[in-house]
Amino acid sequence: MSDKAPESSVKAVVVVVIIAAICAAGLAFVKQITEEPIAEARRQETLAALQRVVPAGCEIKLEGKLVRPEGADEGAAETKLIFPGYDADGQLCGIAVRSRNDKGYSGKILVVSGYSDLESRETLKLNRIYVTEHAETPGLGSLITNLQDEEPATWGTDRSKVYGLNFLDRLVATLSWKVAKSAAAGENDVAAVTAATISSRAVAGAVQVAASLVSEDLDGLKAAFASTARSE
Repeated sequence: MSDKAPESSVKAVVVVVIIAAICAAGLAFVKQITEEPIAEARRQETLAALQRVVPAGCEIKLEGKLVRPEGADEGAAETKLIFPGYDADGQLCGIAVRSRNDKGYSGKILVVSGYSDLESRETLKLNRIYVTEHAETPGLGSLITNLQDEEPATWGTDRSKVYGLNFLDRLVATLSWKVAKSAAAGENDVAAVTAATISSRAVAGAVQVAASLVSEDLDGLKAAFASTARSE
């Protein structure tokens, strides 16, 4: 046999290597040109959710974010992200918190909750909540998000059908955080979504952690965010 067979094999390997290099370069280029738009889209989604939970006219500043515990991995289950909101005069008018609970029926649930009336722990209000991520059962646990993209004026009064009503314009100090079936839920309890108690408890747990954080460190947060406002 001649040396043509080995020579052909070498050429085939070279061609494969060249094609692989071209494909890798192409993928890297696509990633480079799409990475920034994807990141910006996520940023805008986050901002929109945070804006929903603070009072009208209160502008969230993503750049003023605090991480609790300090230095924690932002993707960790126990991490809370805290954002300030300012009015047209630069005064702190709201605080929004992203919290997480992994005890949903299908696991992780991410929630943002907004707080206003920041004068004291006694006046502190939970403005409203917004579930940003979940994998709960469609038609059951997924109803934790029912009507959350609509204005609260359209929600009606049935807390078992519109879960967000449990956390709409509520004094934090009066909430019991007890999750019960709607027929047994008191005024300061959380009325569970019908047939979705586990999902309801998971959201309530995430919000309770966030509300406790804001209430217990209210003065510290106000001082930190006042410094943020002055530095801008």
